[in-house]
Amino acid sequence: AHGARARAARVKSRIRGGYDCEFVTPPPDVFQIECPICLQIPKEPCLISCPCGKEFCRECIERIKEDGKPCPLCNLSDFTFLRHHGSERYLKAQEVWCSHKKDGCKWTGKLGEYERHLNRNPSPENQLTGCQFVPIECEHGCGEWFQRHHIASHQKGACPKRPYSCEHCHEYESTFEDVTKNHYPQCVKYPVTCPNKCRDAPFERQNVNNHVKDECPLTEVDCPLHYAGCEVRLPRKDMPEHMTDTVTHLTLLATVTQSLLKENQELRQTTEDLKKENQELRQTTEVLKKEN
Repeated sequence: AHGARARAARVKSRIRGGYDCEFVTPPPDVFQIECPICLQIPKEPCLISCPCGKEFCRECIERIKEDGKPCPLCNLSDFTFLRHHGSERYLKAQEVWCSHKKDGCKWTGKLGEYERHLNRNPSPENQLTGCQFVPIECEHGCGEWFQRHHIASHQKGACPKRPYSCEHCHEYESTFEDVTKNHYPQCVKYPVTCPNKCRDAPFERQNVNNHVKDECPLTEVDCPLHYAGCEVRLPRKDMPEHMTDTVTHLTLLATVTQSLLKENQELRQTTEDLKKENQELRQTTEVLKKEN
Protein backbone atom coordinates (compact mmCIF):
# COMPACT_ATOMS: atom_id res chain seq x y z
CA ALA A 1 0.00 0.00 0.00
CA HIS A 2 2.76 2.43 0.91
CA GLY A 3 4.67 1.63 -2.28
CA ALA A 4 1.53 2.25 -4.31
CA ARG A 5 0.97 5.52 -2.44
CA ALA A 6 4.48 6.73 -3.23
CA ARG A 7 4.10 5.61 -6.83
CA ALA A 8 0.79 7.49 -7.06
CA ALA A 9 2.48 10.63 -5.76
CA ARG A 10 5.16 10.32 -8.43
CA VAL A 11 2.51 9.77 -11.08
CA LYS A 12 0.64 12.88 -9.95
CA SER A 13 3.81 14.93 -10.17
CA ARG A 14 4.45 13.65 -13.69
CA ILE A 15 1.04 13.89 -15.29
CA ARG A 16 0.78 17.66 -14.92
CA GLY A 17 2.53 18.03 -18.26
CA GLY A 18 2.74 15.39 -20.98
CA TYR A 19 1.92 11.75 -21.56
CA ASP A 20 4.02 9.38 -19.45
CA CYS A 21 4.11 6.54 -21.97
CA GLU A 22 6.25 5.32 -24.89
CA PHE A 23 5.55 4.85 -28.58
CA VAL A 24 5.37 1.28 -29.86
CA THR A 25 7.20 2.53 -32.97
CA PRO A 26 8.95 5.88 -32.47
CA PRO A 27 7.86 8.53 -35.02
CA PRO A 28 10.39 9.89 -37.52
CA ASP A 29 12.92 12.36 -36.18
CA VAL A 30 11.14 15.18 -37.98
CA PHE A 31 8.48 15.04 -35.26
CA GLN A 32 9.32 16.30 -31.82
CA ILE A 33 8.14 13.69 -29.38
CA GLU A 34 9.39 15.10 -26.09
CA CYS A 35 8.43 18.28 -24.22
CA PRO A 36 11.66 20.05 -23.14
CA ILE A 37 10.13 20.80 -19.72
CA CYS A 38 8.49 17.56 -18.51
CA LEU A 39 10.48 15.32 -20.91
CA GLN A 40 7.32 13.45 -21.88
CA ILE A 41 5.23 13.16 -25.04
CA PRO A 42 3.72 16.65 -25.47
CA LYS A 43 0.09 16.95 -24.44
CA GLU A 44 -1.80 19.61 -26.39
CA PRO A 45 1.51 20.60 -28.04
CA CYS A 46 2.16 24.29 -28.48
CA LEU A 47 4.69 25.86 -30.84
CA ILE A 48 6.71 28.64 -29.22
CA SER A 49 7.70 31.84 -31.03
CA CYS A 50 11.31 31.73 -29.80
CA PRO A 51 14.19 31.01 -32.17
CA CYS A 52 14.44 27.53 -30.64
CA GLY A 53 11.13 26.69 -32.34
CA LYS A 54 10.40 23.83 -29.95
CA GLU A 55 7.03 22.36 -29.00
CA PHE A 56 5.92 22.22 -25.39
CA CYS A 57 2.95 20.80 -23.52
CA ARG A 58 0.34 23.52 -23.23
CA GLU A 59 0.26 23.23 -19.45
CA CYS A 60 4.05 23.24 -19.14
CA ILE A 61 4.55 26.40 -21.22
CA GLU A 62 1.57 28.12 -19.59
CA ARG A 63 3.17 27.65 -16.17
CA ILE A 64 6.41 29.16 -17.46
CA LYS A 65 4.54 32.14 -18.89
CA GLU A 66 2.37 32.68 -15.80
CA ASP A 67 5.42 32.61 -13.55
CA GLY A 68 7.09 35.30 -15.67
CA LYS A 69 10.01 33.06 -16.56
CA PRO A 70 11.89 33.07 -19.87
CA CYS A 71 11.95 30.26 -22.40
CA PRO A 72 13.83 27.39 -20.72
CA LEU A 73 15.78 26.73 -23.94
CA CYS A 74 16.78 30.08 -25.43
CA ASN A 75 16.14 32.25 -22.34
CA LEU A 76 13.96 34.70 -24.30
CA SER A 77 11.38 36.32 -22.01
CA ASP A 78 9.15 37.90 -24.65
CA PHE A 79 7.60 34.93 -26.36
CA THR A 80 4.19 33.69 -27.42
CA PHE A 81 2.90 30.21 -28.14
CA LEU A 82 0.23 28.68 -30.32
CA ARG A 83 -1.52 25.31 -30.16
CA HIS A 84 -0.11 23.04 -32.87
CA HIS A 85 -3.17 20.99 -33.89
CA GLY A 86 -1.42 19.23 -36.76
CA SER A 87 1.25 17.83 -34.48
CA GLU A 88 -1.38 16.92 -31.90
CA ARG A 89 -3.46 14.96 -34.41
CA TYR A 90 -0.41 13.07 -35.59
CA LEU A 91 0.77 12.18 -32.08
CA LYS A 92 -2.69 11.04 -30.94
CA ALA A 93 -2.88 8.65 -33.88
CA GLN A 94 0.35 6.84 -32.89
CA GLU A 95 0.40 3.50 -31.06
CA VAL A 96 1.76 3.63 -27.51
CA TRP A 97 2.47 1.20 -24.70
CA CYS A 98 0.78 1.68 -21.35
CA SER A 99 3.14 3.30 -18.86
CA HIS A 100 2.38 0.35 -16.55
CA LYS A 101 3.83 -2.15 -18.99
CA LYS A 102 6.60 -2.87 -16.49
CA ASP A 103 3.91 -3.81 -13.92
CA GLY A 104 2.27 -6.27 -16.28
CA CYS A 105 -0.20 -4.26 -18.37
CA LYS A 106 -0.45 -5.63 -21.92
CA TRP A 107 -2.42 -2.71 -23.39
CA THR A 108 -1.37 -0.91 -26.54
CA GLY A 109 -3.48 1.65 -28.32
CA LYS A 110 -3.56 5.08 -29.87
CA LEU A 111 -2.22 7.93 -27.77
CA GLY A 112 -5.62 9.61 -28.07
CA GLU A 113 -7.14 6.66 -26.14
CA TYR A 114 -4.39 6.48 -23.54
CA GLU A 115 -5.97 8.61 -20.80
CA ARG A 116 -9.29 6.78 -21.12
CA HIS A 117 -7.40 3.50 -20.71
CA LEU A 118 -5.68 4.76 -17.55
CA ASN A 119 -8.86 6.25 -16.00
CA ARG A 120 -6.76 7.84 -13.27
CA ASN A 121 -9.58 9.88 -11.72
CA PRO A 122 -12.55 7.53 -11.89
CA SER A 123 -16.05 8.22 -10.66
CA PRO A 124 -17.22 5.86 -7.87
CA GLU A 125 -19.35 3.81 -10.26
CA ASN A 126 -16.48 3.59 -12.77
CA GLN A 127 -13.68 2.92 -10.31
CA LEU A 128 -12.72 -0.56 -11.52
CA THR A 129 -12.68 0.30 -15.23
CA GLY A 130 -9.36 0.99 -16.94
CA CYS A 131 -5.76 -0.06 -16.50
CA GLN A 132 -5.63 -2.56 -13.65
CA PHE A 133 -2.17 -1.38 -12.58
CA VAL A 134 -2.99 2.30 -12.01
CA PRO A 135 -2.74 3.28 -8.31
CA ILE A 136 -6.21 4.17 -7.02
CA GLU A 137 -6.97 5.88 -3.72
CA CYS A 138 -9.40 4.04 -1.46
CA GLU A 139 -12.87 5.58 -1.72
CA HIS A 140 -13.49 5.18 2.02
CA GLY A 141 -10.95 7.84 2.97
CA CYS A 142 -8.36 5.66 4.74
CA GLY A 143 -5.60 7.34 2.72
CA GLU A 144 -4.23 4.11 1.22
CA TRP A 145 -3.49 3.56 -2.47
CA PHE A 146 -3.64 0.24 -4.34
CA GLN A 147 -3.32 -0.86 -7.92
CA ARG A 148 -6.80 -1.04 -9.44
CA HIS A 149 -6.86 -4.86 -9.49
CA HIS A 150 -6.29 -4.87 -5.70
CA ILE A 151 -8.50 -1.94 -4.66
CA ALA A 152 -11.79 -3.88 -4.58
CA SER A 153 -10.53 -6.52 -2.15
CA HIS A 154 -9.10 -3.80 0.09
CA GLN A 155 -12.29 -1.73 0.11
CA LYS A 156 -14.53 -4.73 0.77
CA GLY A 157 -12.48 -6.72 3.24
CA ALA A 158 -9.47 -4.86 4.62
CA CYS A 159 -10.09 -1.11 4.77
CA PRO A 160 -10.55 0.06 8.39
CA LYS A 161 -12.87 2.83 7.15
CA ARG A 162 -15.20 0.57 5.14
CA PRO A 163 -18.90 0.63 6.09
CA TYR A 164 -19.62 -2.00 8.70
CA SER A 165 -22.46 -3.04 10.99
CA CYS A 166 -22.22 -5.00 14.22
CA GLU A 167 -22.92 -8.66 13.47
CA HIS A 168 -23.94 -9.27 17.08
CA CYS A 169 -26.61 -6.65 17.82
CA HIS A 170 -27.38 -5.91 14.13
CA GLU A 171 -28.16 -2.33 15.13
CA TYR A 172 -24.95 -0.30 15.28
CA GLU A 173 -23.59 0.85 11.91
CA SER A 174 -20.38 2.79 11.31
CA THR A 175 -16.91 1.97 9.98
CA PHE A 176 -15.12 -1.32 10.61
CA GLU A 177 -12.58 0.51 12.76
CA ASP A 178 -15.22 2.22 14.92
CA VAL A 179 -17.39 -0.88 15.33
CA THR A 180 -14.52 -3.16 16.34
CA LYS A 181 -12.57 -0.70 18.52
CA ASN A 182 -15.31 1.38 20.14
CA HIS A 183 -18.63 -0.44 19.84
CA TYR A 184 -17.59 -4.04 20.57
CA PRO A 185 -16.35 -3.24 24.12
CA GLN A 186 -19.84 -1.88 24.90
CA CYS A 187 -22.16 -4.05 22.78
CA VAL A 188 -24.55 -5.91 25.11
CA LYS A 189 -24.74 -8.84 22.70
CA TYR A 190 -21.01 -9.18 22.09
CA PRO A 191 -19.85 -12.72 23.05
CA VAL A 192 -17.59 -12.74 26.10
CA THR A 193 -16.14 -15.50 28.24
CA CYS A 194 -16.97 -16.10 31.87
CA PRO A 195 -14.78 -14.01 34.22
CA ASN A 196 -14.26 -17.21 36.26
CA LYS A 197 -12.83 -18.87 33.13
CA CYS A 198 -15.27 -21.76 33.22
CA ARG A 199 -15.51 -23.86 30.08
CA ASP A 200 -19.06 -22.96 29.22
CA ALA A 201 -19.61 -21.38 25.80
CA PRO A 202 -19.23 -17.60 25.40
CA PHE A 203 -22.22 -15.57 26.53
CA GLU A 204 -23.77 -12.32 25.41
CA ARG A 205 -22.31 -9.59 27.59
CA GLN A 206 -25.75 -8.79 28.99
CA ASN A 207 -26.13 -12.37 30.33
CA VAL A 208 -22.76 -12.81 32.01
CA ASN A 209 -23.80 -11.51 35.44
CA ASN A 210 -26.74 -13.91 35.60
CA HIS A 211 -24.49 -16.77 34.51
CA VAL A 212 -21.95 -16.01 37.23
CA LYS A 213 -24.66 -15.59 39.86
CA ASP A 214 -26.90 -18.55 39.04
CA GLU A 215 -25.07 -21.05 36.82
CA CYS A 216 -21.28 -20.82 36.73
CA PRO A 217 -19.77 -24.03 38.20
CA LEU A 218 -16.74 -22.06 39.45
CA THR A 219 -18.63 -19.37 41.38
CA GLU A 220 -18.15 -19.79 45.14
CA VAL A 221 -21.46 -20.25 46.94
CA ASP A 222 -22.57 -20.72 50.55
CA CYS A 223 -23.66 -24.12 51.75
CA PRO A 224 -27.47 -24.41 51.55
CA LEU A 225 -27.35 -25.05 55.31
CA HIS A 226 -25.61 -21.75 55.93
CA TYR A 227 -28.64 -20.73 57.98
CA ALA A 228 -28.01 -23.74 60.19
CA GLY A 229 -24.44 -22.69 60.88
CA CYS A 230 -22.43 -24.35 58.08
CA GLU A 231 -19.84 -21.75 57.07
CA VAL A 232 -18.39 -23.67 54.12
CA ARG A 233 -18.06 -21.80 50.77
CA LEU A 234 -17.14 -23.83 47.71
CA PRO A 235 -17.31 -23.60 43.92
CA ARG A 236 -20.83 -24.50 42.84
CA LYS A 237 -19.59 -27.67 41.13
CA ASP A 238 -18.17 -29.00 44.44
CA MET A 239 -21.21 -28.29 46.56
CA PRO A 240 -23.07 -31.58 45.77
CA GLU A 241 -20.14 -33.56 47.18
CA HIS A 242 -20.07 -31.36 50.25
CA MET A 243 -23.77 -32.00 50.80
CA THR A 244 -23.04 -35.73 51.16
CA ASP A 245 -21.50 -34.99 54.57
CA THR A 246 -24.77 -35.91 56.30
CA VAL A 247 -23.31 -36.42 59.79
CA THR A 248 -22.08 -32.85 60.09
CA HIS A 249 -25.21 -31.40 58.54
CA LEU A 250 -27.55 -33.55 60.67
CA THR A 251 -25.68 -32.44 63.77
CA LEU A 252 -26.12 -28.82 62.75
CA LEU A 253 -29.77 -29.40 61.96
CA ALA A 254 -30.29 -31.11 65.32
CA THR A 255 -28.70 -28.17 67.10
CA VAL A 256 -30.85 -25.73 65.16
CA THR A 257 -33.95 -27.84 65.81
CA GLN A 258 -33.25 -27.95 69.54
CA SER A 259 -32.75 -24.21 69.54
CA LEU A 260 -36.00 -23.71 67.66
CA LEU A 261 -37.88 -26.05 70.02
CA LYS A 262 -36.55 -24.14 72.99
CA GLU A 263 -37.52 -20.83 71.42
CA ASN A 264 -40.94 -22.26 70.60
CA GLN A 265 -41.47 -23.36 74.21
CA GLU A 266 -40.42 -19.94 75.45
CA LEU A 267 -42.83 -18.29 73.03
CA ARG A 268 -45.66 -20.55 74.20
CA GLN A 269 -44.93 -19.74 77.81
CA THR A 270 -44.84 -16.03 77.00
CA THR A 271 -48.16 -16.38 75.20
CA GLU A 272 -49.73 -18.13 78.20
CA ASP A 273 -48.43 -15.46 80.54
CA LEU A 274 -49.86 -12.73 78.31
CA LYS A 275 -53.23 -14.49 78.18
CA LYS A 276 -53.25 -14.74 81.97
CA GLU A 277 -52.38 -11.06 82.37
CA ASN A 278 -55.06 -10.13 79.85
CA GLN A 279 -57.69 -12.14 81.78
CA GLU A 280 -56.72 -10.46 85.03
CA LEU A 281 -57.01 -7.02 83.41
CA ARG A 282 -60.50 -7.85 82.15
CA GLN A 283 -61.62 -8.95 85.62
CA THR A 284 -60.22 -5.79 87.19
CA THR A 285 -62.04 -3.71 84.60
CA GLU A 286 -65.37 -5.44 85.37
CA VAL A 287 -64.96 -4.81 89.11
CA LEU A 288 -64.27 -1.12 88.53
CA LYS A 289 -67.35 -0.79 86.31
CA LYS A 290 -69.58 -2.28 89.04
CA GLU A 291 -68.21 -0.02 91.75
CA ASN A 292 -68.97 3.06 89.66
